Amino acid sequence: MSTSSTTPVPTGYGPKTNHQDSPSPPQNLVQASPAAPSTQGSTTTSLTAVHKIYERVKPTEAIKRYDRTTILKPPYIDLHLDPITTSFADGEEPQDWTPLVHPDGALYWVYNRQEDQRVMPVYTDAYLYDKEILGEVEKFRDAIFGQVKADHMPVEWELVLDLGDEKEPNECVCYYYFVNRANRTLFWLHQFDPTPLLSGLRRVKSKRRIQQAMEKFYWIHWQMFPHHREVPDKLLRELVGIMVHAGLDDTTSRQSTSIYTGEEMLKLISYVERIKFIGAADGYSACAVA
Repeated sequence: MSTSSTTPVPTGYGPKTNHQDSPSPPQNLVQASPAAPSTQGSTTTSLTAVHKIYERVKPTEAIKRYDRTTILKPPYIDLHLDPITTSFADGEEPQDWTPLVHPDGALYWVYNRQEDQRVMPVYTDAYLYDKEILGEVEKFRDAIFGQVKADHMPVEWELVLDLGDEKEPNECVCYYYFVNRANRTLFWLHQFDPTPLLSGLRRVKSKRRIQQAMEKFYWIHWQMFPHHREVPDKLLRELVGIMVHAGLDDTTSRQSTSIYTGEEMLKLISYVERIKFIGAADGYSACAVA
């Protein structure tokens, strides 16, 4: 459940994505020209190649985890386990990438260089056991990192990459968004039109109100990538306060804005209050709070 005042999204389902074709990003956030390619991963590319890769980078507000078009078709694979099989890894894990399993069962990855904490975490749903896919993701990661000035990459930032469905490597598009944990916002290097996401605020000019509405997508990000996230008591109190207000509003108002009844809220609060006793719980608590 979102702790923002906007309408929450049902658990386990993100919104339809708002992929956009956008002009070049503003120069106050980016390098005057593409920066030298990173050597953090397996990708080493020329400046011209980095620029061409960045042309295939597009902004979005959420990944398509629950809106994929890929379908597994017969023939099915014959499975067998060798004697004394105790390891079920799909292959060798790429350097600096860690595979994680979402509470809903989805595999996702986080890039986090242990020797350099200044590098922001990078999340992706791409199947990085496939070296060709890994190469694509790292090229897009380095192309985006190459656009951002070093002094504009605080540790509170995160980056999410979502490969498009294009089959040919040179045609593949990478959708992305940044997260600023400090103020619970998403942002982009490109100009981004949030209008399709804020249909109820078409006549609102206040940027603070727009930020409040956009905070919903920050919590969707939490829900999609919940590992390594602490749920402090302050956040739990904030959430319970919102839920208590919504329950009372439903109980006392004839035109309540809550989508849950007061009785439903009491039941939900009882679940939320248990989080303080179980801790992070491998991402289950962060996913539930979001």
